[in-house]
Amino acid sequence: MRTAIADRVSLSGLIEGFSHYAKTVREILQHPFKFPESLDMDRDDTYQNALSFIVYSTALVFFLLIPIFSKYEMEVSKITFLMRYLCLFAMYATLSHVGLRFIARSKSSIRSTAVVYAYLFGITLPLNTLLLYPVYFSFGPAALFGLPEDYVRLASFYEEHVYLNLYVNVVCNLLFGIFMTLVTLSWFSKTHHVGKARVFLSLFLTGSIGGVIQILVLHEVFGVTFELVEQWLKYA
Repeated sequence: MRTAIADRVSLSGLIEGFSHYAKTVREILQHPFKFPESLDMDRDDTYQNALSFIVYSTALVFFLLIPIFSKYEMEVSKITFLMRYLCLFAMYATLSHVGLRFIARSKSSIRSTAVVYAYLFGITLPLNTLLLYPVYFSFGPAALFGLPEDYVRLASFYEEHVYLNLYVNVVCNLLFGIFMTLVTLSWFSKTHHVGKARVFLSLFLTGSIGGVIQILVLHEVFGVTFELVEQWLKYA
């Protein structure tokens, strides 16, 4: 007898899931500022669909990065890769909700924050990966989830590659960064019924805190923990 889990991991289930993921991505890209209007926070499957969106987004990014991992002979399992990004999502979603709750004075539930952040996280991750692919290909996976010393090396790398540095600053940081900031402010302002200025202040503060935690703490913890998990998976 087939189980619900078996149905989900079947080939037909994966194809159907990616088809739904691609459809959602298309909807977001076609109407980036109107997408939140289609989210019904009261539906039981809204949260589940949002989490599924992250999972498929992470799977897509893993697939995109396989050539990078192969070039630099870095072994990364699908499980630890997914765990890494789910942990990052959980941290940033929680921090965002705290900021929206106490700084922006939002009355929305953490479930609503998680749903909105899930779609933002899920659409930004693959787009950002594609935009920064030249950096990952030239510098290596350390540019994606390296330790603090790797980011010091990355800064020197940018100094040596002027045109790549210009591309990253103009296209990735400025143009894409501003666009996603406007989208984020619009989404949370609509779903949480607060002003964009308050949303910006709350997300800027909590995002800065999250960035410090990610670079100084989580990357180190991930490195040690996931190395143990990788070893266990080899012999399990």
